[in-house]
Amino acid sequence: MGRIGSGVKWLAALTIFVAAAWLFGVQPMVAKMLLPRLGGAPVVWNTTVVFFQAALLLAYAYAHALTRIGRCGEGRAWWAVGVHAAVLALPLLVLPIAVRGAASADEPVAWWLLLTLTTAVGLPTLAIAATSPLVQHWMALGRGGRGTGEAAYRLYIASNAGSLVGLAAYPLLIEPSLTLTQQTRLWSWGYGGCALLTLVVCVLRNRPWAPRAVEEASVSAVALAGPIEWRTRGRWVLLAAVPASLSLAVTTHLTTDLAAFPLLWVVPLAIYLVTFMVAFSRRGPGVGAAAGRLLPVLLLLVMLVTLMGAHEPAWIVALFHLAALASGGLALHAELAESKPAAARLTEFYLWLALGGVLGSAFNSFVAPAVFSGTTEYPLALAAACALAATRAARFSRGLVVALLAPVAALIVLAWAWPAALQSTMAGSASFGSRLLLAGVPTLLAYTLMRRPVWLAAAVMLALGAHGVLLTRADLYRDRTVFGLHRVAMIDGRRTLLHGSTVHGSQWPDAARRGIPLAYYHPTGPIGQVFAALGPRARNIALVGLGTGALAAYGGPGATIDLYEIDGSVVRIAQNPRLFTFLSDSPATQRVFLGDGRLRLREAADAAYDVIVIDAFSSDAIPVHLLTREAVAEYLVKLAPGGVLALHLSNRHLDLVPVAAGIVGSLGLHARLGDDTDVPQALLEEGKQPSTWVVVARDEADLAAWSAPPMWRGIWRGMRRGLVPRGVVWTDDFSNILRVWRR
Repeated sequence: MGRIGSGVKWLAALTIFVAAAWLFGVQPMVAKMLLPRLGGAPVVWNTTVVFFQAALLLAYAYAHALTRIGRCGEGRAWWAVGVHAAVLALPLLVLPIAVRGAASADEPVAWWLLLTLTTAVGLPTLAIAATSPLVQHWMALGRGGRGTGEAAYRLYIASNAGSLVGLAAYPLLIEPSLTLTQQTRLWSWGYGGCALLTLVVCVLRNRPWAPRAVEEASVSAVALAGPIEWRTRGRWVLLAAVPASLSLAVTTHLTTDLAAFPLLWVVPLAIYLVTFMVAFSRRGPGVGAAAGRLLPVLLLLVMLVTLMGAHEPAWIVALFHLAALASGGLALHAELAESKPAAARLTEFYLWLALGGVLGSAFNSFVAPAVFSGTTEYPLALAAACALAATRAARFSRGLVVALLAPVAALIVLAWAWPAALQSTMAGSASFGSRLLLAGVPTLLAYTLMRRPVWLAAAVMLALGAHGVLLTRADLYRDRTVFGLHRVAMIDGRRTLLHGSTVHGSQWPDAARRGIPLAYYHPTGPIGQVFAALGPRARNIALVGLGTGALAAYGGPGATIDLYEIDGSVVRIAQNPRLFTFLSDSPATQRVFLGDGRLRLREAADAAYDVIVIDAFSSDAIPVHLLTREAVAEYLVKLAPGGVLALHLSNRHLDLVPVAAGIVGSLGLHARLGDDTDVPQALLEEGKQPSTWVVVARDEADLAAWSAPPMWRGIWRGMRRGLVPRGVVWTDDFSNILRVWRR
């Protein structure tokens, strides 16, 4: 029986590992399936995380109830196994996973996402998420179990290890190798195997054929565990909520400045899971204590980077934020591990942890966008982690109050003395010295509180809060939606629209120059030459992606411009003449269509447009579904004979030219690459920015006007050799962003 018992333990660990891997592997997969329906918005990932946190909470509540039934009397444990077998079988009726429909323009995005996720993956997620706590409970308190505690919690490490493997395998192995259809089929087969493993472990552990002499052991173990105070439960919830909030906050911060694709979503969540694994290991207490001591230092570094408005080099900046997440997660999760109850209370412990995870994630996804005009939830979560990790609270004194308010006062004085430095810091265009001075003085003053983590956290929050207020007042306009934070600010004398650190257009405020399209749309750039060559032939124009509305300046009298934009905030900005006047000054007739550009374009008549401009890729959170073979084929249906399709492919982190080349080749089309990367200094000062455009047509003759080098050349010769194999094609069922990442 010893060998059998040891074998069951290893099988239980394998079952928990596989279940966790499959559970966390489905998250990026289903998020990718949903992205095309919401224009690639980062809100998809945050809401998906909230959904899976809520599913975990429901699954843990179900597991807790089932274990209570299982210890209510003789034979009940086997009855509980039968109930779980039925629950595991139900999802087989709805697999493989499929996502149908799309959100309407007037429907709340988050609620549509939650409803869609519930119908698509609700049942399998509930069943597979309950596997880990149930198997852990039955291994600790099954027939004859003694509930020693540590052995059961060791299986929690296997669960987090499986989650980590599932997350890492998706962007590195699954996404580059399989289409979405193949992924859903693989996941369905894997789910069936996981369900079978779970049932085998439950049967072997509870052994209905064995004598029923000691079935009351689990009941005795619960009695010996003792009651849990509500204060302890509340502490568990708080210690679980703050790291969950911090993980999503870091994700939002990174995906605002980098690309919103599964790899970047996975990294913070992977770090979050690793902190759980380490915290519940034998070395967890020591590592957690060290992380708690390091956290104030990282808090100050994040404060310094934020006040400086630093975005480059991106990998170093990201490293600071990820280190802060790791430190905060380790410190708080280690305290959770130290306060865990006996194994008899295991399922209840997990239930409160899941509740904390839901509350932390929901705060970031639903409360923060409605309450804060900026990403205030990030410094708030980081400061809360620092305060919770403090070993002892500081005593109140006048000296501490002075030190607490000093960073805020210094920041306000510096902003008053150098308002230009503050405004230029917003866009990261100020000199390094002025930014360091503006950020360094408050940071040094906050450093005086290093030995008082609670007060340090409060000081940093006040300083960053004051910084946010000053930036908000310096902005001409600021609005936060589910698609991100949009700001209009005066930079180098021009009104500039920014989404995170990405510029989406600018305009001179004076009447003499305000009619000149700037940034990527300058008359001397590729798109300016496209409209100049078309001239009066461009009578019917479709613009997917509005920005400041700069391209409307190319619409002449009698022309009609259809503007397709998914974010209502961008429409309000472009139509506000106090911010930008490109739309109000244009003599062309304009029609605005709110919603995903590809979906709304389907409603237009065939052969309706002389020019279609897809201008949705300059932001680093690119909507992949707008650059697939099926999407380009749909655009061609809407093009009139002799019409052209212009793709704006400017991007700091992704080289999208090979993707466009692969699609053009697969559809038998013709294209020219307009590469305007070397902009003279004089034009840079006038507001022009480098840009990359690809012009696509059915016939070679339609591209004759765009053949002159050095700006225009063949798209294949414009590719970077060796970066992506020739002929790569993105489809609605397959895309691999890692292969076009600029290394």
